[in-house]
This record gives sequence, C-alpha cells and structure tokens, in this order.
Amino acid sequence: MSPDVIVIGAGAIGTSIAYQLAKAGLKVMVFDRGRVGGEATGASAGMIQLNPDRGTLPAYSSLGAESARLFTALAAELLERTGIDIGYRRASLLHVTLDEAEEAQLRAHRAWQLDQGMSVGWLDGAAAVDVEPALNPNVRAALLYQDHYQVVPRVLAQALARAATDLGAVVLEGASVDRLLTQGDRVVGVALGGETIRSPETIVATGAWASAWSDALRTPIPVRPVRGQMVALSTTATPLHHAVSSSDGYVLTKADGSTIVGTTVEEVGFDAR
Repeated sequence: MSPDVIVIGAGAIGTSIAYQLAKAGLKVMVFDRGRVGGEATGASAGMIQLNPDRGTLPAYSSLGAESARLFTALAAELLERTGIDIGYRRASLLHVTLDEAEEAQLRAHRAWQLDQGMSVGWLDGAAAVDVEPALNPNVRAALLYQDHYQVVPRVLAQALARAATDLGAVVLEGASVDRLLTQGDRVVGVALGGETIRSPETIVATGAWASAWSDALRTPIPVRPVRGQMVALSTTATPLHHAVSSSDGYVLTKADGSTIVGTTVEEVGFDAR
C-alpha cells in the first residue's frame, strides 16, 4: 500500500484523523509503537465538557464547542459501523465548593461564562445536595453544567480504528517510527524497522511525545508530559447522578458502573509508574 497520508500515533486524535480521512476516500496508514489507545487516551477520564476558564482564547472555546457538538452523531455512527458502544452518555457536571472565598470566585466565573453565551446554572449548598445527595452537606454552592458528557476513551480509539480499517486504512500496533523522511522543508514519509514508507502527507499525533520530532521538523514543539493518576473503584453505593468536580479533583460514575476519582498533576517526565 502506498498511502496518501501517514498518521503517527493511534490515540483518540490519531484514530479520529485516520477514520475521517479513510471515510473521505484516502489511503491511510497509522503507526503506533504500542497499542491503540494505550497511552494518554487510555488514562483519560473521558469527560467531554465545555466550561472554559476566563482568558481562554475565543478560537479555542469555539473549537471545543464544535468538537463536543459532533460527538452525538459520531457515537451513533461508530455504533452502526462497528457495533462498538463508546460509552457516550450525558453526565451533567456539578462544580462545587466548600469555601466562602471560592464561592465568590465561582459567581464571577459564572458571570463571565454567561457573557460568553454558555449555559451554566447556580445552586446554593442545599440545592446542590438535593440534586446530588452524596455531596458533603457543607457544600456552599455549585455551578451546574447540563451539557456535559463522557465516553470510555480507550473504547473510543478502538472503535475509530476499527471503523478506519473497515474503510481500508491500515493500523499497525507495535510499530515504532524511527525517523521522519524529509526532502527540503517537507516530510515525505517515515522510516521504521529498516523500511521506508513514503507519503505526500504525514501527520504527527503523538501527544506528549510530539517534541521528539522537533529536530527533524526544525522547529520547537513545546509539549511536555504531565502525569495524572486516577483511582477506579467498584462500589455498591448508589451511582452519582452527576460528574462532580472541585478545585481539588473530580469523581464520576462511568457507563460500566465503575467510579473514577482523580486526579494528580505530576511533573515527572515520562515516568508512568
């Protein structure tokens, strides 16, 4: 196969690109040194949310809103094409606080988000506990985001990869790209395992590992890894009605019934232990 496009990385982004390009009729090859959805994608909580912070670039907010909007159709499309349920579910978000000073900050934040055209509700402590009885009764207030969804990220990547291969794409796991082939200021393919594969277009979708290609591309790629750790719990407690977040972390119930609690933020390089 002589591909029209090479994609390096088979996480949610790489497999999504491969699927859309294959659907458009292009010949696509995807290379991943590990497994489909095996790195950052598989470690993600899978929340699809649109609650930007003050100062977020308008273009970024618009991109996020459009991306979130597309998920409803994508989930149905992948289920029809592959039979795989990506766990796409509404999981309205409560962002809560127990702190008086932070309550004032949340009010200001909500006012800003309303100015941006977002739909965000305000609940006092009693109302928050009423809609989510598992909350600490000392909660002072909460922001309510109804348009908040979740997926199972690793399953999403697997479904996208399956759909892409069904359309003729080639997805190779355990295939570590050694270097980019360049010609002048263009990337013209990749080398791996003693073989070279040429393509008019190459897409790097390696996430935190993207900076490894800075020298080959002769431009700095200022991306670094930040480790986040979550705990997955199996519990007989009543499932949460909402995803719940605070300045200290989040907790949510997934489609499979497990409860996810996260997350740490650790500057430890690529140490995944």
